[in-house]
Amino acid sequence: MEASPETLAELAAALSEPHRLRLLGMLVQGELCLCDLTAGIELVSSTVSNHMAILKRAGLVESRKDGRWMFFRLIDASATTSAAELLRWALENLPESDKMPPENENGAYCP
Repeated sequence: MEASPETLAELAAALSEPHRLRLLGMLVQGELCLCDLTAGIELVSSTVSNHMAILKRAGLVESRKDGRWMFFRLIDASATTSAAELLRWALENLPESDKMPPENENGAYCP
């Protein structure tokens, strides 16, 4: 699938940061709340929120708001878009250890 140079540059920039790659890896298991992502990557929520905004602008993740909670999920990686192709490539090459969701006693950090 062809994409404009601007689109490719935005996708490359989104994938160029190790924390963002780890966040994508955490989402492999399914939708997660911002607070789960924050706890799993051990960064402050504002930093994680900024990383997620960059991934969303690049078209790699989708989000939804439920009350005061923000949830994120990966785009459909089976789609034939440039974002989906790059997402598949990144996830195929990401170590399995970076594809683990956060854990706690209750199974989640958010209610």
